Amino acid sequence: MISAYAQNGEGNRAMSCFQDMQFCGKIRPDKATFIAVLTARSRSSLVADGIRIFRMMLKDYDIVDLLGRAGYLDIAEGLINSKGMDIDSSL
Repeated sequence: MISAYAQNGEGNRAMSCFQDMQFCGKIRPDKATFIAVLTARSRSSLVADGIRIFRMMLKDYDIVDLLGRAGYLDIAEGLINSKGMDIDSSL
């Protein structure tokens, strides 16, 4: 639903769905959700809000796991290094 809103220029509705998703706490956003929300912010020219969402992804969600599972190991490692995290088996 978020993706459909984002692709059809309904950025505010996409964001509203995303916020509802976060508020209920039962469903965690996945990579498709974040892509849709970032697309919605981009198409609405809300760059600052897009950056805020991206920072939230880094802070509140396991973006390193997402990148690793998608095969972006170099990017995941760069992110780990930039955040000053230790690389161990728990990552």
